[in-house]
Amino acid sequence: IYQCDWSSDVCSSDLFYAALVNSNGCVGPRTVATATVHPVPLTPTGNDVIICTDDIAVLTASGAPAGGGYNWYAAATGGASLFTGASYTTAPIGTGTSYWVAAVSNQGCEGPRDEVVIGVNARPATPEILYAQLQCGSGSRTLRVSTSILSNGDQLPADPEFRWYDSLTSTSP
Repeated sequence: IYQCDWSSDVCSSDLFYAALVNSNGCVGPRTVATATVHPVPLTPTGNDVIICTDDIAVLTASGAPAGGGYNWYAAATGGASLFTGASYTTAPIGTGTSYWVAAVSNQGCEGPRDEVVIGVNARPATPEILYAQLQCGSGSRTLRVSTSILSNGDQLPADPEFRWYDSLTSTSP
């Protein structure tokens, strides 16, 4: 086995030759061994995100070499890749955390990892409805609500924004 330090000038060639030596000290014919050294990709750029408590986060990265890709990790070093691809969708997250992404060349060389930070903002408390009136009849209907106290006892902001939904589980107002 021949070892070479690729980070120095010790390996000035990518061609090496190996020959077998027998017990009498006789050297046999040489055969060529080609060493191919691929560059290590640069550190990619991951986009930090801010989400609300218990939302999922969609993390993205850029900067991989042409034909390459990305590996996503839960740690700065070591560990198995969680996902391979330019974007990674997390499970719901309750507190701020970080993931790391590394660019991978099409030859399989992995570069340094970039930290991607997920900030988590707390959701507001549930408003407590003090007054609701429904006007009925043909045509449009109007629902009026007034409240000043949140379910956690805090006062409502001076100019609150409410979003109205047609069910407890609908995702669009």
